[in-house]
Amino acid sequence: MKNNRRWTLPRSAAIWMSASLSGMAILAGCATKASEVKATSAGWVKNQVADAYIFGFPLVATDIARER
Repeated sequence: MKNNRRWTLPRSAAIWMSASLSGMAILAGCATKASEVKATSAGWVKNQVADAYIFGFPLVATDIARER
């Protein structure tokens, strides 16, 4: 095993480069416009409630059965 490995970039340059690239990625994600959701439609709310029930009911039923 080689004990005196050399970096292709100095360690401080690699740290600054990774920090700047991750900062640019975060800023690029913030630049996109969020989609606007219109809650005036009752169908959208019904779909959300139905999805929540379908997802949550087995969890609640399993917990009740476990407690009994």
